[in-house]
Amino acid sequence: MKHSNRRAGARRGPIVRCGTVRQALALAVLATATVAAGTAHAQDVRMPPAERVDAIFARYDATTTPGCAVAVLHADSVIFRKAYGMAHVGFGVPMTTATTSWIPYSEARTFVALAVAMLARDGALSLDGPVRRHVPEVPAYAADVTVRHLLHHTSGLADYGALDFTFDLTDRVSDDQMFRALERWGRLGFAPGRGHMYSNTDYALLRMLVERVSGRSLHDYLHATLLDRLGMRNTWLGVEQEQVPGAHSMFHGPDWRPVLRYRISPVGRISVTTNVDDLVQWARAVRDSTSGVLALLASLEGGKPDTADTYGLAYGLAHRTVNGLELEEHRGVEGYRYLTRVPSLDLSTERDVVTGAQIGDQLRRYVAVEPTAEMQQSYVGAYDGERVEGTLYVTVDSGRVMLAARGLAPLELAPTTEADVFRVPDYTLRFTRDAAGRVTHLTLDARRVQGMRYARQERGSP
Repeated sequence: MKHSNRRAGARRGPIVRCGTVRQALALAVLATATVAAGTAHAQDVRMPPAERVDAIFARYDATTTPGCAVAVLHADSVIFRKAYGMAHVGFGVPMTTATTSWIPYSEARTFVALAVAMLARDGALSLDGPVRRHVPEVPAYAADVTVRHLLHHTSGLADYGALDFTFDLTDRVSDDQMFRALERWGRLGFAPGRGHMYSNTDYALLRMLVERVSGRSLHDYLHATLLDRLGMRNTWLGVEQEQVPGAHSMFHGPDWRPVLRYRISPVGRISVTTNVDDLVQWARAVRDSTSGVLALLASLEGGKPDTADTYGLAYGLAHRTVNGLELEEHRGVEGYRYLTRVPSLDLSTERDVVTGAQIGDQLRRYVAVEPTAEMQQSYVGAYDGERVEGTLYVTVDSGRVMLAARGLAPLELAPTTEADVFRVPDYTLRFTRDAAGRVTHLTLDARRVQGMRYARQERGSP
């Protein structure tokens, strides 16, 4: 039995930009590629028809709803681009892929971390040097806190927002107010490097450090050193809505009411405003080794605690496994992701648009192990229940693997992210092979009933 074992070239998923709830971004795996990923069977990542993409975003595609913009990249070519719904419902402004929207603060940490990494690369600062060397207003009790501790949220510094129970999203807080709150608090939560706790204070200090060492604002420094070179000229850091030039979509809260201003605070000035067109360039840069982004991110890995991947509390990156796929997520502390990479498939994906995992689950089902014609034929046959009565029949019809039983209409088996594993309504179906690669059994699993096993008999159709 012969199976493809070649890796695909550059593959991209679509970038989805939504103007709802958290103005979250999304990249969906909807491209086409063939790669080998730890199995002898070829994997085919299929892009569904445009109407399936439309269906995913249908609830946002109205003149009465905040909207989304979507771009799909295959290799480095944009093969799908479309906007849904409105940038501003009240003013009747439609969403486009050029419309800018806001990424909340914790999601913007990767950009701040890259600025720090560039300064360290150029010898302007040391990742293992004390923060007070550059920001002396840091209280003396935090004298041992290093730049690396801030990057990985292992500083022990309290979140300045948590020190004031009246603190609100739209509050205007100065750097001086933050330092005074930290001074009054008077202690670390743990010794630097000995614990892990998300703290907005950490990234507020990193922003100040970048600006003091570089002599420029975070926005100006990143554009001069990275973003302009990547073609991201419509990406802004630390600006309020009224300061963004050109078409801009309003940030909406959970009730879909627009928030008229963003918080101007020590960490608020790391927030990113961008659009789908710029994020196409960002997605390419994150994957492209010649852009320098990958090397910069790799330089920050030292000192990252294991819990950072679990909670997404490092410098905006987390790693986890979903349906057998290793994911690298560019995310915020509350789980909103604007870029997810699937290294084994050489793809990028994004999930959690407004409704959390729901849309991500819809998109992820298109990352599927598409069986070759030879693999399809290996499934064909009759399967008798071992502990349950009845026989199931697997056939191939016009390139589709079908499942039938006597008296029931055939059902198409939908590929999943695992080889030899399929779905039919309410069930997951798994084919088992022997050492020679011959299919010997199939097993049906449902939510309430699992392990219904059938032995292959290789006899006729129903």
